[in-house]
Amino acid sequence: MRYNVIDPESYFEATAFLDMGTVLSGFERNLPAGARDLLDAGCGSGRDARVLIDRGYRVTAFDAHHELCRLASERLGVPAICKTFEQVDWHEQFDGIWACASLLHLTPAALTDAVHRLARALRVRGVIQMSFKEGDGPRIDRLGRYMHDQSWLSLKHLLCGCPDLELVRIFNTGDRMPGRDTTWINAVARRV
Repeated sequence: MRYNVIDPESYFEATAFLDMGTVLSGFERNLPAGARDLLDAGCGSGRDARVLIDRGYRVTAFDAHHELCRLASERLGVPAICKTFEQVDWHEQFDGIWACASLLHLTPAALTDAVHRLARALRVRGVIQMSFKEGDGPRIDRLGRYMHDQSWLSLKHLLCGCPDLELVRIFNTGDRMPGRDTTWINAVARRV
């Protein structure tokens, strides 16, 4: 996995101030009553963790990119943990997991492993929301990053293959980045 193919300062500037409020509000509506502890899995700039902290949640944030963790930590005022999905080892600690545009960098085998690890990190009735670019299969993006796009069918197959999760819904959203016409496919699943 190549985590250092982006310029972290440029990535931070491009993503840190995008408005994800509507999508985050949808995530919150799916959280169990009394939810407090959330995980921002692949937090990037810390943008979404900051919003969730400001909304009163206790948020743990992690990312695999050391420099992005440093920048996110400055923004959050608390440390962002530098860790890969392969290193996720929490057990029943979170009421919700937000994985926005982060799992899409994993190969199919690594993605399956990550989903199982994240499911174990959820408390019973906790939810995970994840997003991918809509498409079919692997590619290298213009920045040289590995991407694995998902279809409704492949995402449903992925989540139905995890016995700890039940699929709640799959839905599409548009891109929040100005000038981009990308369709995102999102899934919400609940820990059973």
